[in-house]
Amino acid sequence: MPIPARMPGTLVPLSLEQQGLWFLWQVDPDDSAYNIAYTQRWRGALDIAALHNPVLICW
Repeated sequence: MPIPARMPGTLVPLSLEQQGLWFLWQVDPDDSAYNIAYTQRWRGALDIAALHNPVLICW
């Protein structure tokens, strides 16, 4: 099943699970119970310019 393309900046509704996490964060934004530490290791050349915008969007 193909996934239709969206225009940049188009808002997408949250899933029920995402809504639940958002609610819990609203109740207690300092609670780190749902934070997950993550490390990624890449091999080869890394295109910093291509990675820059997606990382900024997440943070």
